[in-house]
Amino acid sequence: MRGSLFRIFCAFFLISALHAQPLDHPQQRWNYFYEQRRYPFDRIPAGARLTAVQTVRAMHRNARAAAIPQQPWTFIGPQPVNFGNGYYNSGRVASLAIDPRSDQTVYAGGAEGGVWKTTDGGNTWTPLTDDQPALAIGALALDPSNPDTIYAGTGEENFAQDSYSGVGILKSTDAGATWTNIPGPFAQTYIGAIAVHPTDGVTVLAASSIGLYQSADAGNTWTLVLPGISTGVFFDPAQPGVAWTAMGDPFGGISNGVYRSTDSGASWTAADGAAPANLPTGITTGRIQIANVPTTPNSLYAIVTTPISGPGSSLRGVYQTLDAGAHWTKLNSVPDFCTPQCWYDLVIAAHPLNPQIVFAGGNVLNIRSLDGGNTWTAQGVTAAGLPHADDHAVAFTNDGAFLYLANDGGMFSSSSFQGASVTWNDLNATLALTEYYPNLSIDPNDLSITLAGSQDNGTHLYNGQLAWPLLLGGDGGWTAIDPSLPSLAYVSLPGIDLYRLQNLPSPTELIPTTYGINPNDRERFIAAWIQDPVTPQTMYFGTQYLYQSFDGGGVWNPISPDLTDAPPGTPSTDTIYVISTIAVAPANPHMIYTGSSSGAVYQSPDGGATWNDRSASLPTRSVTHISVDPVNPQTVYVTFSGYAPAGATHPGHVFESLDAGNTWTDISGNLPNLPVDDLVIDPDLPNTLYIATDAGVMATGDGGNTWAPLGSGFPNVVVESLVLHRATRTLRAATHGRSVWDYPLGAVSSLQPVISSLSPAVGDVGTGAFVLTIAGSNFTSSAHVWWNGQDRQVLSASATQITAQILAADIQFVGRASVAVFVP
Repeated sequence: MRGSLFRIFCAFFLISALHAQPLDHPQQRWNYFYEQRRYPFDRIPAGARLTAVQTVRAMHRNARAAAIPQQPWTFIGPQPVNFGNGYYNSGRVASLAIDPRSDQTVYAGGAEGGVWKTTDGGNTWTPLTDDQPALAIGALALDPSNPDTIYAGTGEENFAQDSYSGVGILKSTDAGATWTNIPGPFAQTYIGAIAVHPTDGVTVLAASSIGLYQSADAGNTWTLVLPGISTGVFFDPAQPGVAWTAMGDPFGGISNGVYRSTDSGASWTAADGAAPANLPTGITTGRIQIANVPTTPNSLYAIVTTPISGPGSSLRGVYQTLDAGAHWTKLNSVPDFCTPQCWYDLVIAAHPLNPQIVFAGGNVLNIRSLDGGNTWTAQGVTAAGLPHADDHAVAFTNDGAFLYLANDGGMFSSSSFQGASVTWNDLNATLALTEYYPNLSIDPNDLSITLAGSQDNGTHLYNGQLAWPLLLGGDGGWTAIDPSLPSLAYVSLPGIDLYRLQNLPSPTELIPTTYGINPNDRERFIAAWIQDPVTPQTMYFGTQYLYQSFDGGGVWNPISPDLTDAPPGTPSTDTIYVISTIAVAPANPHMIYTGSSSGAVYQSPDGGATWNDRSASLPTRSVTHISVDPVNPQTVYVTFSGYAPAGATHPGHVFESLDAGNTWTDISGNLPNLPVDDLVIDPDLPNTLYIATDAGVMATGDGGNTWAPLGSGFPNVVVESLVLHRATRTLRAATHGRSVWDYPLGAVSSLQPVISSLSPAVGDVGTGAFVLTIAGSNFTSSAHVWWNGQDRQVLSASATQITAQILAADIQFVGRASVAVFVP
């Protein structure tokens, strides 16, 4: 389908066609999301996010104490994403827990969306943890002896690098009304499973990326009981002192295998059996997932996978033991339900009353056995009446009446799972968990029209409703709406995969627009590309080179050398040495800036003919965004991801240059040590900037000396994109896990210069020229007018009005961009 023009007569036909293809890319997301946050180090420093979030929370408390006015944020969706034909998704859910007292009370843990609760079987959901220090929920468990006590393990242990790390455990003793953060040894790690002792209420086990831990005091303190990477843990309800765990390093680990404890998890013994009736273990195995058979003590299932390699991870087998691990049997006729993503999506559960019913899920299939694992049938995914692909949690209710399933699309349930096929209920109508990537776009004339690309749930169109229609399946990248012709838009898929979208908001044509870009270049999973703010038909696309198109993406040509400072021999698969952001000065479209994931910043003053390295005095961390002042092309801001180590030479995350990048000033002020993902310049309020961070939105009104959280009611979540709709002065924030929110900035009394009139030439103005009248404030007689990339002649100037000569060739740009006025 790619590489040729194709038409659609209904957007949902396109949706179905593309989403049915295997477009999931968890390993590439692995390289995209996490690497920019850990670079240049091997991993994010332990405790870094928790420290930063504690600072943010203190800033919120200080603002409230000082009675600083805070307008509330407004949630605008998606809730949920409408795939058509009655099929809805919300976003990735990584964990779930069911109240044993009620089939209708369920807790769901969003991958970066927090803990949600339903008391009516999923018809309605309520978020419980928006204000907590971490919203990445990798594990949920209720205390069987007191189900109002909830343990939420933060950090999503699904091994994709948009699996955000955590800050330890969140604990509630009042059914989720209030929470306490217990960092323990888990800060900046990932928790994949939690088990609470069936009867004593104080013994808790936590399976994490740094090992299996036991707490003997209800989570207050923790002891390492098995080193390695633990991917599953449970207590046997029929034998309360017996516990099981899986050690399952997805890259292969010496300790990989299944272990059993008879003293509530204090000590452990390998339960892998002996050849020939043994379970595969060690470095030749990858992720392992286990499930108890509640009706049969000493019986369990184990899914064993191969380690991650270049093409991914495959299914090695589903195994069963009936004698506490002394002997294992590999089950025959099991469909391959997880290859090549067995390291990412892997679940299994047995019915609590009928041991013949077993359910497992993975990548593109769900499978079910009605005869104790002897035979299996495959169930489809990602279509009307079926759940989304990529399963992460599955559980039966205590009475066995319902089956709940969590995956990349959200929450699903079934009360009819014993017939020829499983009948599913979509539970996403009130969940808001969509994980967005950068560069949401807004129609400049209509606030209710927005395009945005999300993680594994497609590219969406906001049309003023909470449920956003899907336009394009798979992972959605950057978007743009043409400011000169808003019916024309651009959307993208991972890598070098860009399309022109015709007739927005009711698209009827989608045209590939990447001709001329070398497919062998280094490509970013979510590629950076933009439209020129003055001439939208001029576009730029980043690999390690900057490409330019003058015809809306019809033909591309490289206009730069490698702008990433890549060392010789950097492979084409490298994801650090790629362009991560591009900016063109609105007041001078010949002034171009680029930033890369490797920290390199370059500037061209002449439309790409020459390039200057502007990285001096900037951090060696991934560049996330560059913003150029709308009036002065010499004033530019650059933001950085990552966490600066103690004693770093350049610890900040927001930098300003007043001389086109020759010199830089750190304007991070009192910002915490936290990734900054986007920056918006307020064109109507001097010295006012807004930034998207990994813990919400912040603002400054003094040029970066001091920053404060913006507004109230915004979740403590990663914000990937921030866009100002100037006509309504609305700030729109796209989050990676809690959908999209709006903030009203309010009217201003003094605006930046705007065109008030354009008339034929008068006086001594030459033939073919026009007089531009500009209204504003605080002009002086020495003001300069910059239009179409050049300094234009000022005819007269007062404090509130300037007239200037512009050429006939400039007329085409009237109405497309604000005029630039320099006041020395």
